[in-house]
Amino acid sequence: MERRAGGELRALSGRRVEGVLLRYSDTATLPDGRRERFEAGSLDPLPGSLPVNVQHDPAMMAGTLAVEGDGEAIRAGGKVSPGAHDLVRRGALGGLSVEFRALREREEAGTRLIERAELLGAGLVDRPAYPLSGVEARAAGGELKGEFPLHREIECKCRSGGTRRWGEVATVAEIETPADTLAYLSDVKRALGRVRARSRRRSVELSVDLDDSLPAVRELLALIAGGAPIRWRPFPDPDESDFETEELRAGEGRMLTRWRRLVVQGWILVPGALAGDAPKADVKEGRGVSARRRLLLAGLA
Repeated sequence: MERRAGGELRALSGRRVEGVLLRYSDTATLPDGRRERFEAGSLDPLPGSLPVNVQHDPAMMAGTLAVEGDGEAIRAGGKVSPGAHDLVRRGALGGLSVEFRALREREEAGTRLIERAELLGAGLVDRPAYPLSGVEARAAGGELKGEFPLHREIECKCRSGGTRRWGEVATVAEIETPADTLAYLSDVKRALGRVRARSRRRSVELSVDLDDSLPAVRELLALIAGGAPIRWRPFPDPDESDFETEELRAGEGRMLTRWRRLVVQGWILVPGALAGDAPKADVKEGRGVSARRRLLLAGLA
């Protein structure tokens, strides 16, 4: 039995990991200097699931992964033990590696080409042989999603982070969320996680993975479990954004801020009672965050 390959790994809710077990286009350089590659389709038919261990040690079994492939890559995902999950989350395990039995192979230009093989298992490893391997850990709190509307008047009462007032109402034509932007609970002192944003014609779709080891995340999950409405609010970067402030409608005395381009410093998740000045864009649950699980994660059940 041989053990090779690498993967991109993600830790999700319920101590779950998901990742790429093998890419057929990838070539490994083994410790003895030899090169190795799996030919496309060489691992078909795939088993429905595989046992997974730590560092290819049979005494350190970590769980079972479901397996699927698309002709270019083989992906695996499933729940693992808390210890293995924690090692992935902290970056101590840097790859997902296959355990296999070669059934047919050949050598070409100094590279061992696996033409047909049987998958036997998988290992979470610290130093994968294949260069496309990599780990991204997401912790066990689930995922929250939401939308922020564009081209629409929103009750805002926004301030610039100090005392400067932009206006009671805002319209936003375009939002830019840098890749390292964080989400916060209520203010910018309690970080929840990194935000992913995707622009649509009439809105921006937002999501953030929640790590329930963070006190702010546990507080947010408890609020959601209690039925509190949660809303998204952008915290603008005035130096990078393009905007103007004007009277909303003659005689009303209310000011409107038109954001032609709003660059976000952070996204604030605002719970119910504090949401009076927040845009009305309700957070939606992500997968795996049932009401019962939210209570358990929040320590309330």
